[in-house]
Amino acid sequence: MEGRENSKPEVLEICPASTLKAEKLYFKGFKNPGKEAKGIREIILDTLEKRFIKEISRNARKAALENADGDALDSIIAAVATHRALKNNFRVPENKLYKLEGYIYV
Repeated sequence: MEGRENSKPEVLEICPASTLKAEKLYFKGFKNPGKEAKGIREIILDTLEKRFIKEISRNARKAALENADGDALDSIIAAVATHRALKNNFRVPENKLYKLEGYIYV
């Protein structure tokens, strides 16, 4: 990755699934309808809230639990990954591949 230029906007690539895997929170089937999948989404939300988020609003939590496709939960996970990247000053591990292909923040 080239050096940062503060006068230009930047685009980050975030992968919610990779973020969950990095946090040992990836469960198959959480993007499905049904009680079991909703329970998994709740575990993910509760853990994110304990580790990273002061408080998930009632509306955001409800949307993440009710949205079986996972888009609402993905948005929360992406916000966590973006915050972590910002907090770490967008550091990227040294790796030739990242310089060529870019880096996915988790």
